[in-house]
Amino acid sequence: MTSFLPSALNYATSVLDGVSVNTFQLLPNSSTSVSPSGQVSVAIPDGALVGLDTLRMYGTITATGAGDATAVPSTKVYARLPQINDMISRATVSVNGIQVNGANGSYGDSMSMSTVATQDFSRSQSVENTLSNGNIIDALADQSGEFCWHNWQNIFGHSSAKIVSTGMIGSMVLTVTLQDNSCLVPAGAGGIGVALTADEIPNRGKITYTLTNVRFTCDCYSIAGGFYDALLEQRLQEGPIALNYLETYFFSHDNQTGGSASARFSLATRCLDRVYAASRNGNYSDVGADALALTSGIGNPFRSNRTRFRCFDPLNSATYQVQLNNANAPAFRNPLVMGGANSAFSQTDEGMNNGIMGKGNSIYSLGDYNEGLGVVVQSYKMPSGLDNPYSVTCGLNTKGVNCSGVYSVQGQQGIDATDSAAVMVVCHTQAQLLIGMGRQVAVSF
Repeated sequence: MTSFLPSALNYATSVLDGVSVNTFQLLPNSSTSVSPSGQVSVAIPDGALVGLDTLRMYGTITATGAGDATAVPSTKVYARLPQINDMISRATVSVNGIQVNGANGSYGDSMSMSTVATQDFSRSQSVENTLSNGNIIDALADQSGEFCWHNWQNIFGHSSAKIVSTGMIGSMVLTVTLQDNSCLVPAGAGGIGVALTADEIPNRGKITYTLTNVRFTCDCYSIAGGFYDALLEQRLQEGPIALNYLETYFFSHDNQTGGSASARFSLATRCLDRVYAASRNGNYSDVGADALALTSGIGNPFRSNRTRFRCFDPLNSATYQVQLNNANAPAFRNPLVMGGANSAFSQTDEGMNNGIMGKGNSIYSLGDYNEGLGVVVQSYKMPSGLDNPYSVTCGLNTKGVNCSGVYSVQGQQGIDATDSAAVMVVCHTQAQLLIGMGRQVAVSF
């Protein structure tokens, strides 16, 4: 038996002298204006103590429709803006020229899936709607506004260290590639969710958007006296320093028809944490494809066709399962309709007060889950009980085992040759950055 002292009885305090913090604005390495499929990159301050999770991207985003609103009948198709993460195709991070993030070429699609399954409703309706253009407006006008993107699914948002010394690891560069125009939501004279008329349809593929005045900010810290630098130097002499962080992988299998569908995937990783899976309309990449107006009226009622995750399960009879190296999880075919609840209960180790006693997710009705928020989750990690889940590696190691998996769903309805489905799988893994003397770095995925 070991002794235990409650935190309420701990009166000890500590002092760290000579600390200062400031927020710095970082301009892109190239233009501050970016068009669809374009790129913007930024260099993180060198020789500084950088708060990784303080990196923000700001700017003005403007959607532009096409057609003539004064024509009779109107030919105007208005352009609506989804949440800013839906408009990111790839987010690549390099350290000293070595790519440590960016394997996922469908960054926005992946993040939209995991956000549905993990983000609680209050955050979705406050922070995201306020900062990240999270609310699509149903009005007869093109949409524009300011945005702040802050929730990176990479080393800047999810890592074992909140503050790193770029003097120790060297140069860090973030490159953001924007999504094409298919991320936009079209609206004709009938509004969002109403099929475009024959006069409006010719202009649906012409809607577009632009980011202007793009800039970044981050917090940098300093500790007087040089003792922290001396401690780092001493520690590096003992061997490399390990930094764990999130990396994601995306797999998609398009043009699936019939009542059964699947998506195969394979990856070799030191730590597989979770598998997210969903389906969407086969025409998700078409510019100007009709969006969905959800029925509940709670929160943002609209989903773009690209991020409309459908169950194709009007009778609530479909089932799903994940198979990894011939091992099924769950051990039984689970009703697809239970996927929404299970997604809330699987987030027990993310430091976000989620899980069975937490706030759940942002799925708010069965109808909306079936028609636009249908994401399932399978966890492969042991809960660590730590505030920072990246401080320990406790997921499934698939290195050297030729790991192959398949997500399968059976009993779907309403998918035929004219209404195909694309089945997607997103894998959350834990990569590791090894930092040595002289800014030597290596990555273990």
